[in-house]
Amino acid sequence: MGNFDGVHTGHRSVLSGVRERSVALRAVSVVVSFYPHPAAVIYPDREIALLTSLRRKLAILRELGIDYLYLIHFNSAVRELAPDEFLDRVLSERLQCSSLVIGPDLCIGKGRAGTPAVLEQLAKERSWDFHCFAPIKGKSEEKVSSRLIRPLLSDGKIEEANTLLGAPYTIVGRVVHGTKIGRSIGSPTANLHIKDLLPIPHGVYAVTATIGDRSHSGVMNYGIRPTFSSGKKGEPRPQPEVHFLDGKTKECYGEICSIAVYGFIRREIHFDSVELLKEQIQLDIVEAKEILLSRASDGQER
Repeated sequence: MGNFDGVHTGHRSVLSGVRERSVALRAVSVVVSFYPHPAAVIYPDREIALLTSLRRKLAILRELGIDYLYLIHFNSAVRELAPDEFLDRVLSERLQCSSLVIGPDLCIGKGRAGTPAVLEQLAKERSWDFHCFAPIKGKSEEKVSSRLIRPLLSDGKIEEANTLLGAPYTIVGRVVHGTKIGRSIGSPTANLHIKDLLPIPHGVYAVTATIGDRSHSGVMNYGIRPTFSSGKKGEPRPQPEVHFLDGKTKECYGEICSIAVYGFIRREIHFDSVELLKEQIQLDIVEAKEILLSRASDGQER
């Protein structure tokens, strides 16, 4: 139970425990999570850059062998529930819970009163199996958390973030028609439609794009294309666009594309001419190939 933003290595430890207990108890494994993210409701004026979209979260949970994701619409009414009310109304009445597995940071209910210690006592009163996992720590001995990973991504420290995530940082969206600027300068791109702000800086990245069972090495730009943008208020939100190194972008319009990000190449900047931009794109492609080759040789590309 929790937000599971990023589904990082700490989350994966908990989810592994959920799976193991479901097998031992001959029960189904259910992850209880919230949508929208509680922070979006508690702080409505802030735009939250989530580590994973709902679509990506579902895909990871499926890969990890979780049977069901039970999403609770988070609103003011849910926020005001006492911990025991939440357990009774949701876990008991709706899900017939027999075992509760949580991470060390989970706090639920009004005023975050449902701490792990409180939840353990409430589970005991209901004769539930209960387990709270110890935190997973990174190289710096800091506890792995979404709060630790988000600044790494915002600084372009992709490799460090990926280590804590336990998988490449991944963006998922539908391929849509763009302005065809990339095609006009000899570097056609697949443009992804995404609703949410991404936690990475505007810039250029080495990526692998997967559509169905097809994977393509590529270079992604995330930003506003300042060489072609006026920069005026009202410009479109930043969106990711990927140049496939095999040139097969024309085949994927309308399809869902999953972009695994392996390395940060450079910040997005304004170029004084299209020719200078084209020269830089070729340099970006060379660096992207080197990053992806390095990942493949290390056995890290997945």
